[in-house]
Amino acid sequence: MLKFWYLTLFAFIFSMVANYLALLGPMYLGNAMNAISNKTGVLIDEVIYKCFFVILPHLFYLIC
Repeated sequence: MLKFWYLTLFAFIFSMVANYLALLGPMYLGNAMNAISNKTGVLIDEVIYKCFFVILPHLFYLIC
């Protein structure tokens, strides 16, 4: 068997989490764009909140 099976498991889980977070960024970006093009005007608080969640997964993905 593998001598370092726990490292293999850690690498697999880490890569799955990183790929999932890489997919979250565009979703939050789309939500931020919807908040910008709102019929009542720009919801700046929601835009800033969503942009934070756009940047956070990308930074984590770059670290991985």
